Amino acid sequence: MRFDPRRTGTTKRERQLAKLGRKAPNPPVDLQAPSAEAALMGAYAMAHTAVPAIEDRTALETAFDEIVEAQEANANANAKSLVSTRKKVDKLYSATREQILAAEEIDRQSRHTKKKSGS
Repeated sequence: MRFDPRRTGTTKRERQLAKLGRKAPNPPVDLQAPSAEAALMGAYAMAHTAVPAIEDRTALETAFDEIVEAQEANANANAKSLVSTRKKVDKLYSATREQILAAEEIDRQSRHTKKKSGS
């Protein structure tokens, strides 16, 4: 068997970077692919469920926009489309969250009323 540096060069580089405490750079994701865009928007929507405070959601919006802008392979029109979709997700989540909080408040009040009438 002959030594081929092309087979081990990448692995050695990644190991060396790990020893130095840096990660190997990730290639840019092609956000123009429908599956990548759907995955990105789905992850963003799911992140909303873990962020209770409005201030944190603002930071989430900023982080999303920075990620989209950092993708060099992204066309400017596609980046605008992603940001526009993010804003739609924000509006939908905000409305849904208000409905959930209102329903929880009604439920809490009804339980409180049952405790008073039962005691």
